Amino acid sequence: MSTPNPDENGRRRYGQWAGNERGVPEVAGYCIEEIWPADSFVPRQCGRLHGHGPDGLYCKQHGKRAARLADGA
Repeated sequence: MSTPNPDENGRRRYGQWAGNERGVPEVAGYCIEEIWPADSFVPRQCGRLHGHGPDGLYCKQHGKRAARLADGA
């Protein structure tokens, strides 16, 4: 499970790598989990709507895992 840390402006960036050092800014309203598509070597932001897990920042699928990790399980 991977969630990028917010930058100095409080926004997360996804898909940062040597060819795109700035990455792609976080899209508000979507799950903050960083996922690795099977057809790409560049991670991206989960495309599901948020509203679950810690602070309501995750989709239902990733929110369950984030909640377990936050509880120390």
